[in-house]
Amino acid sequence: MSTHSPGASVVDIWDRKKRQGLPPTKHSKRWLARAQLKPGVARYRTKAFAIEQDAWQWAEDTVAKYRLGLDNGSRLSISAILDDYIEHLKGKGASPKHVIQVRWVLTKLIEAGINNLRDERLPAKAEAHFRNLKTQLTNANGTLRRIHLRDASPRTKNCYLSALLALCAWATRMRMLPYDPIKGIITRFKEPKKTKPIFSLAELSAILSDKHRNQRFWLPFALSLYSGTRISEAVHLEWQDIKWEERRIHIRLKSQYRLKGQKERYAPLQDELIEILQPMAKPHGWIVDEKTRNHPKTWRWFFKRLLLAAGMQMDGRSPHSTRHQWAALSTASSLDPFHVMELAGHSSLNTTLRYSRCASLFREAVAGWEKGKFQLRTAPGSCAANLKISTIDEVVSKKELLIL
Repeated sequence: MSTHSPGASVVDIWDRKKRQGLPPTKHSKRWLARAQLKPGVARYRTKAFAIEQDAWQWAEDTVAKYRLGLDNGSRLSISAILDDYIEHLKGKGASPKHVIQVRWVLTKLIEAGINNLRDERLPAKAEAHFRNLKTQLTNANGTLRRIHLRDASPRTKNCYLSALLALCAWATRMRMLPYDPIKGIITRFKEPKKTKPIFSLAELSAILSDKHRNQRFWLPFALSLYSGTRISEAVHLEWQDIKWEERRIHIRLKSQYRLKGQKERYAPLQDELIEILQPMAKPHGWIVDEKTRNHPKTWRWFFKRLLLAAGMQMDGRSPHSTRHQWAALSTASSLDPFHVMELAGHSSLNTTLRYSRCASLFREAVAGWEKGKFQLRTAPGSCAANLKISTIDEVVSKKELLIL
């Protein structure tokens, strides 16, 4: 391989195949022209030719065009490709909420004057915009609700940055851009590693007491706490999802709601959760009532009422805290982190480790627990640990657990 000008090169395909011990393909073009898109970056645009002179001509012309910004025009605006990018997200299976959020973020960038993706000052302008980003709460008529604005959190800034990074990466793959203008240049903002507020074992025992069964959020709370499911998954469970004999809960795709990640999995069915579900077991149908299931905006309110009934305050906790609590207790009871990741449906072990960051607070308290088995309503060594279920018919018909 020889190079005539920086960034332009031509490779003899037949010679390379010969050195690799492969026979040349009949009627194939011999010369591969390569044009480096950006100095110092190993990204090339290639094209095969039958004549070496044509290959050199194309490579040098292409490099010159990229250097001068003449390839595909000198301007590529976010507003021009926004609709195509949104259609790409929908075709990829992105959730409607994510699509709306991406459109809103990119629209805000356009309003802030960050529109031309071929602008050499794009990285500097984008970083300055994200660094000075302010939170703005508006009323229904568009007026600002808060007079004194405050800096947006690092998480919000990273959300804006992720949308721009994804857009530039897609435009580069579609050959709309010669190279990614911001990849590796703008770094993400460092988010503080805060520990999610969770419950003590005494608080959990108080909440799970039978005297609070009349609270609307008591059953979703118990389902999420014992199985590690998300609240949206817990309230959409059906009785046929409970695998009594296998002691598992099937988290499956349903038309009534969107399962995060579109990934089915199995969650554990613990003995104490069996005790809770046994008196109300049915052959089929929803486990949680319709009023709670179909109004997600009320979940936080009902969660707060449950805590108040148990004599507690929110203290930064949310319905999702039950999932963090399950991960922490499972890890504290010596359950393998990779098993916890599989049961929780996480795609990364780092997410699981972040969820179980508080496990060290419970290691001494749960030292007598069996691995992965919670004992929040019963004392260690009680008969609940020896419960076994033979068939679903016995649970439904007799309305009692069979102790073997």
